[in-house]
Amino acid sequence: MLSDLILLIGGGACLVLILYAAAQLLPQRSRGKKGERRLLGEIAWLWTGKGDVVDFREIARIWRITPEVRNEPQPPPEYAREEIRQFHARWLTLPTVQGEKRQVIEGILSILDSQGNCPSVVQRNKNEAEAKYDKDVFALLAKVPLWQHSLAVAGHLAGGMKQAVMVPDALIAGLGHDLGKIPAYQDTLYRTGDHPILSIIALNRIPGFESMSNMDDISQAIRQHHQLAPENPLGTALKQADQKARLEEISRLSPAGQIRLEEEAGEEKPGEEAAPEVPPVLISKAKTPKKEQPSKSAADSEKTEEELTGSQAAGGQAEEHTPSPSTRDGDFLQDFDLETILDALKKRINRIEKGRWSIISTPEGHVLCQPDALWQEIKKAGRKAPELQLGDADEGTKRKYLGRIVERMSQELNAINTSLVAEGYHTAQCLIVMGSGKAFRVPLIPFRAEAFKALPSQLEALKGPGIRKMVQKVKLPNQESGA
Repeated sequence: MLSDLILLIGGGACLVLILYAAAQLLPQRSRGKKGERRLLGEIAWLWTGKGDVVDFREIARIWRITPEVRNEPQPPPEYAREEIRQFHARWLTLPTVQGEKRQVIEGILSILDSQGNCPSVVQRNKNEAEAKYDKDVFALLAKVPLWQHSLAVAGHLAGGMKQAVMVPDALIAGLGHDLGKIPAYQDTLYRTGDHPILSIIALNRIPGFESMSNMDDISQAIRQHHQLAPENPLGTALKQADQKARLEEISRLSPAGQIRLEEEAGEEKPGEEAAPEVPPVLISKAKTPKKEQPSKSAADSEKTEEELTGSQAAGGQAEEHTPSPSTRDGDFLQDFDLETILDALKKRINRIEKGRWSIISTPEGHVLCQPDALWQEIKKAGRKAPELQLGDADEGTKRKYLGRIVERMSQELNAINTSLVAEGYHTAQCLIVMGSGKAFRVPLIPFRAEAFKALPSQLEALKGPGIRKMVQKVKLPNQESGA
């Protein structure tokens, strides 16, 4: 009984102690919770690491144009030419054309306004792409002032931009791509490089250009706008805009271009017959229409041993690896008479002209033609069509038209041995063994002998001692493994 009493007293004491402890801890916990309450702004330093907080409305100014900026437009510079004033009103009032890029654009327009009344083509430097133009075409384009050509290119380029934010870069590249043609730069810097290089030098002298974050991209586009394949999208677009402007200029100024423009306008009226003044090249002798291909002079197309081992061999690599264009490109070539072109090529098979050859036959029944020879004959047939004249100064355009003509000859006349040509290409890499024993690869178009209505033996009989000494043997791609 005593033990039960002791146990009861002890249990009661423990319960009292527990209740007392609980009563003491509860207020402390409540007081602790109240002490830990803080505003979010007071503890933000824990993760920002800074004590200052910037209002969101302040940093929003970084990416949006504030009403204050829009409501305070800068007055445009004074330009002497009405066309430049209209260009400024059209493009520099866009909301994306602001800040330093606007200043650069206005600087270029000022230069074009005061110094741009010079020819839009130059050939002072030996590396100029425009030096390849036919002399008559060069004379035509020399009538187009630089300021006018630059406005046209910039308009085409800016108008093709899918994003408004790219318009300022397009305007700078389009307006500035030919600044190096201004006489002040040509007279002092023409030995430095061709006009794209001089244009970049001129742009770097305009306040604000060097501080632009993407000045390197714009400079690269300008530097490469005459190259076969510019490395950035802006360069590709600039090249296309420049070609479009040139084609418009040639079409506007040349008699052949006027006829082409009239003819294209007539195509919009179904059932209307062709005008009688259409040049002969556009009237196909054959029932099936044929495509055209440009070619260079015989002197340029037939290479000596030294030339073939040098510039042509180097150019040949790129020639073979240039894809043929799609059927949508070069539609004007559909009306070219392929038979006439083949007849002209036949007269040059196994011939030496000015110490060079351009077309050679093989005992196996192939007729191998240098692309430049075909380009020359197509230009003759084309009667100076503006599109072909443009190809003289642009290798990409030239190859596109060559590929389209070869494609037509293959499809319509079965004139090309397609087994020697990779799909999408128009030349085969052939190994030329010269009389000296030197061998090198050359891109050649592989015709079939029957396309020229002749037997292989008949063509081989045309070879004289000179060409036999110059070209000892030609190995086709499928013959090299057994050589």
